[in-house]
This record gives sequence, structure tokens and C-alpha cells, in this order.
Amino acid sequence: SDVYKRQYQRRVHGEGSADDMYEVFQKLKKLPKETFLFCGHEYTVDNLVWAEQIELENEEIKKKLAWAKSKREAGQFTIPSTLGEEWITNVFLRCEEPSLGALFGSDDPKKTLALIREYKNAKKTLKKD
Repeated sequence: SDVYKRQYQRRVHGEGSADDMYEVFQKLKKLPKETFLFCGHEYTVDNLVWAEQIELENEEIKKKLAWAKSKREAGQFTIPSTLGEEWITNVFLRCEEPSLGALFGSDDPKKTLALIREYKNAKKTLKKD
């Protein structure tokens, strides 16, 4: 059944399909921006390094990356974050942003999200070296 497949994907692959993620993002939109998010691992710096190479012009990502690096160098955690911060610095949550869709040649947020995941899984970026 489809329910079983989705549960299997979540268990085996962690986050499920892009459609599943998009559904969750729609629910997150209903929460206050002050909502704290606690992830299970300290990946903030790694995720922001990658995000900076996707959204090259996003100054908020650059600021948060500098902050996160300084926190980690001081032996401190970067968690929790707030939903408001994530909406402006998390490339996945920003899949509805027209500028991000344009980078991926898509005007469909779900397709943009799927493409972002493909890039992240393959460790690809949009940065031209």
C-alpha cells in the first residue's frame, strides 16, 4: 500500500519523498516563527556551507554560517533554531521562493524541492569554480 511505502521510505531513507517533505512544510507554515526546532544532529555548519553554494546571493545564509562557525569553534551548540530562521536560511524550506525555483529551472515548488534533494544527495552545488 502507499502508506506502507511511505513509512518504509521514511525508515530506510530518513525523510521520505519530496512530496512527503512538502506536506510537512505546509504544516510547519501554520506554526509561529518563534517555534524552536531541535534536530537530532549538529549539522548546521555543514548544511549552511552547502546552502551557501546553492543560494550564492543569500546574505542571511552567510550571516548564519559565520555565527554557526563561531559557536562551534567555541565548543557551543547551534541548536535549537527557530522556524523563522529556517524559513530564510534552509534551502529545503525555501523551495517556494521564486528565485530559488529559477535557479533550478522550475516554477513548481515540489519539483524544486525534489531537485534540491537530488543536488544535496549528490553533494552538487550551483557554485561555478
